[in-house]
Amino acid sequence: MSYDIFPYRFVQGAAAPMDMKLAYEVLDPHAVARSPEHDFLQLRTGDHGTADVYLNENGMMINHFGGERVMDLVAELLKRLEAVLLLPDSTVIITREKDREHLPQELLDACSVVVASTGRAITQAVQAS
Repeated sequence: MSYDIFPYRFVQGAAAPMDMKLAYEVLDPHAVARSPEHDFLQLRTGDHGTADVYLNENGMMINHFGGERVMDLVAELLKRLEAVLLLPDSTVIITREKDREHLPQELLDACSVVVASTGRAITQAVQAS
């Protein structure tokens, strides 16, 4: 898939920082290339899945992603960071129903919210959007 997806964390309706140390713990074992000056990691998984990830203290963007195991990593990342995934078509993916209560009202009003807790379910939600 060649578009950008954005993990975000919200607490009580407001954007909240994500724990980047935790993000690196999830992603680093799969990094095959990195560029610290560009806040970039390229991931590769055992099923030949790949993803480009840009992350710093201001946020995260994932693009050029594909493969079941990569999407499992995205699901794990979202769960561990207590984050949601914003898609470019006004869809928000949450991994747990309880995450809905933390979304800003503006997102709830403007976006469709999909619960997807596995890599496969996230892939299906992305393909359906």
